[in-house]
Amino acid sequence: MFLTAGHCTFSLQRSIDSGLVDQVWVSFDSDPFAAAHTWLEVEFVITHPDFPSRPQSNWHDNGALILKSPILSIVPAVLPEEGFLDQLRADGALGHGTNLAKFTLVGYGASLSFPPPRPYKDNVRQFALSEFRALLPAWLRMSQQGRTGDGGTCYGDSLAFIQEVIASMQ
Repeated sequence: MFLTAGHCTFSLQRSIDSGLVDQVWVSFDSDPFAAAHTWLEVEFVITHPDFPSRPQSNWHDNGALILKSPILSIVPAVLPEEGFLDQLRADGALGHGTNLAKFTLVGYGASLSFPPPRPYKDNVRQFALSEFRALLPAWLRMSQQGRTGDGGTCYGDSLAFIQEVIASMQ
């Protein structure tokens, strides 16, 4: 199973349901834009049933791709236990005032030029340091202000995922 965002799977799932798409493949290769990939067949695309019923909260922005066959060569990510961030906040580890914790964000990112953002084509996962801003019920809010040295990954990661899926359909 590959966990992702509901906004990545929602349109894909609608395309499958309407018959526009009949197969989905993904790749976990380190270069998302390389011509040669090890493609893995997706058996099911699942979007949280309540997405996008409350678009302002994004509580249900969850999706999953169920792979047809297991991948034994990839070590699964280890997720923190429930309440991990709450405990960090209670311990004061998220910081206060101008001494706020920094997190390392990883993804493919996007350029911020216009026309609209495009994924970087340098074939490298990007990373950025981002400062903690708030712990909300549904989100860990981070600073993504370049002028303060903070960065983010948001838009480009969804776009890279969607382009990867579209490429697999062609």
